[in-house]
Amino acid sequence: MFEEAKKMVKLFKEVGFEKVLIAGIDVSKNKFTIAAVNGMYESKVKVKDIKLDKDSLNDLYREIDLIIKKEGIKQLIFGCEPSGIYYKPIVKDLMRKYPDAMFKLINPSSTKSNREQRMEREKTDPIDTYAITDLLIRGECYDLEIEDNTFNIIKEYVRELDHIVKERVRYKNKIHALTDEIYPGLESSSTSFLDSIYGKRFLKVLPKPETINNLSAEDWIRILSTSDYRLPLHQAKKLKNRSLSIVSNRHNNFKTTKEYIVFLVEGYEHLEERKEKIENKLDKLIDSLEFGKNLKEIDGIQTLTVARIIAYMGNPYRFKSGKEVASFAGLTPKSNQSGKKDKRKKLSKKGHSKLRATLVQAAQQVITSTAYFTAYYNRLVIENRKDPMVAIVATANKLTRVIMKMIHSGEKFNPPTARDKDKAKGKIKRLTSKELKIINKNKRSDSLTQDIKKLYLVRV
Repeated sequence: MFEEAKKMVKLFKEVGFEKVLIAGIDVSKNKFTIAAVNGMYESKVKVKDIKLDKDSLNDLYREIDLIIKKEGIKQLIFGCEPSGIYYKPIVKDLMRKYPDAMFKLINPSSTKSNREQRMEREKTDPIDTYAITDLLIRGECYDLEIEDNTFNIIKEYVRELDHIVKERVRYKNKIHALTDEIYPGLESSSTSFLDSIYGKRFLKVLPKPETINNLSAEDWIRILSTSDYRLPLHQAKKLKNRSLSIVSNRHNNFKTTKEYIVFLVEGYEHLEERKEKIENKLDKLIDSLEFGKNLKEIDGIQTLTVARIIAYMGNPYRFKSGKEVASFAGLTPKSNQSGKKDKRKKLSKKGHSKLRATLVQAAQQVITSTAYFTAYYNRLVIENRKDPMVAIVATANKLTRVIMKMIHSGEKFNPPTARDKDKAKGKIKRLTSKELKIINKNKRSDSLTQDIKKLYLVRV
């Protein structure tokens, strides 16, 4: 934001405050509200609502053209909040009409803060429009990139995938509740019927509960086997033994319940098929990106990880560095200082929670599988005496900077500080929380020196 503010100051000095027309736009579904001022905050277009039709837009363009001609405007600036998809048609038409204008986006939280600073008691479209205009003049904005639609499609696929995952859990819980009511204790405590071929087959057959105690291993094989699948004998014996011990009684509404369970299982299978299709499409989309295959070369970074990072981050090219992304995700520490006291810094968590969670999970993977990050983590725990969880978050910050460097440079994973490049991409031993407790119990904390560093490398 500081860079944007400097750009605005430079623009006003070069062109003149009165020769810049700044238009703030508050977008809604079927209309938008606009107001325009010059750099001296002198009103040029009074706040008004514009319908999304050609006649209304042409009237607005005639008014703006007249101001440009009369005032000798040398630079036009338009800005709005990225409100879903509603802002895109408006911005595209403005770009067509004024190709030399500057187009900026405003963070909605900045709009809210601006309203509070000006002690506005209400939230209305005109108030938000003036807030956006004020933020544009102050440079509290960022460039609107003409995005590659691929990033938006990846975002939608990930959103659909997240919805499917939630639905699968909901279906699974319903099926478990119903089957446990009819056949209490038959389902394994460690795995669900839906996790195996024979389990799904069982859920579609569902023998009468009053007969289940009498089924032999051969009966289970006959009931659950198909032309394409034969139930293994050892699994049939397990089902026989479990079915002997369960309490089964005649179910009064068994036929209706059975039909509903079969319906749920079919729905669950449909969700699984849809999930697989989305994952395949994401795999192709990620590979089509300039940096997609390079990021996947980091052991521990898979297609879904890259897809989620892009989905939650948006267009990665709008961030100039990994530091900006870490701040956006809330992976930066916050200060807690008062006088001479400087308390322990904690994670700010003021950012995109889903992106932060994805990056932390990715860090946990690469700490285990990629020596460069394992050594970085070990160094924080052993030399800097950091708590393992703090070290994981710090590694997530490091991973973010590495990823952004690879995206902007187009390079493959090639850590510059590593002495042995091949070893840095390999696997070394990680100092886990459990092992650290044992070391601290058996030895003093200051003994985490050379012998420990040989076992848990801190540099590669």
